[in-house]
Amino acid sequence: MSRWPSVPLGEVLEPSSDRVQLDPDQTYAQVTARLWGKGLALRGLVKGSEIAAAQQNRVSTNQFVISKIDARHGAFGIVPAELDGAVVSNDFPAFDVDPERALPEYVAWVARTAWFIAICKSASEGSTNRVRLKESRFLAQAIPLPSTAEQQAIVARLNRAAASIAERGHAAELVAAEIDATLRAAFARIVADAPRVAMGEIAPLVRRPVVIDPDASYPELGVRSFGKGLFTKPDLVGSELTWQSLFRIEAGDLVFSNIKAWEGAFAVAEREHDGKHGAPREFLQPCTLREDEVARIEAVGADRAIAFEGLVNLVPEIVAGERDVAPRQRRDLGK
Repeated sequence: MSRWPSVPLGEVLEPSSDRVQLDPDQTYAQVTARLWGKGLALRGLVKGSEIAAAQQNRVSTNQFVISKIDARHGAFGIVPAELDGAVVSNDFPAFDVDPERALPEYVAWVARTAWFIAICKSASEGSTNRVRLKESRFLAQAIPLPSTAEQQAIVARLNRAAASIAERGHAAELVAAEIDATLRAAFARIVADAPRVAMGEIAPLVRRPVVIDPDASYPELGVRSFGKGLFTKPDLVGSELTWQSLFRIEAGDLVFSNIKAWEGAFAVAEREHDGKHGAPREFLQPCTLREDEVARIEAVGADRAIAFEGLVNLVPEIVAGERDVAPRQRRDLGK
């Protein structure tokens, strides 16, 4: 049991609403809440005319912002200085941290714990795709609250530990990069004389359109550049999808980004990605790997590998945007 008193969040966090009328011609910073306690980040800079709502809430540095939809997945955090004045929808309530009771940095560390995510789950209710955080229930949840002096000491100690971990992580990344370079060189030697097959023969482009329900939410996927795979993004809210459409992604799909495929933004969807969605703003495209063609390729032999070509035909936008490098790409692909 904690030696510190347990205090309801409602005694630490005060709901804040700073509604602003959006100017269609003004540019606004939008906030996204990263999952699993990774904090807030810039979602993008958009014109007021591109935002569905006529009004949104303006947030300030050191406020606590939480996603009603993804709170149970750890989507919340303290507003950093670079997001001061950014806007959020009603699905992202903001709270002022009472400076007499708590430090924003302490709240930020508390929000990164597994048990804080657990209390957000217990404060959420609803059916599938409609689960929402209930603010009153959330504010009734209790957290351990030392004195502000003790909080300062805790924050300082955790910051030192985080810096040490980050330094070791950087060293590990350098080792991983060396290993990756070695594997890439080995792969290049293996496929040097392998037969080549057009991409469309083994992975035809598919579309699985989704009918948007304004009251539902849709788990979204993103794809990292440089071959770093897919990642889960905060859920999309049906009511905020005005002109956009979505399509469903299934396990085994080869997913790539039209606008970032040229820098390695593609990956095969795993089981945990099944049923999630791709959004047009990311230009994610799924291709279904045909089992008969994959089997034919595998029959080439365990000591052989297959090199794929035709990606420039599959996403002509890439060629149009990279005219200077397209001829070289074609030569590399054996054209």
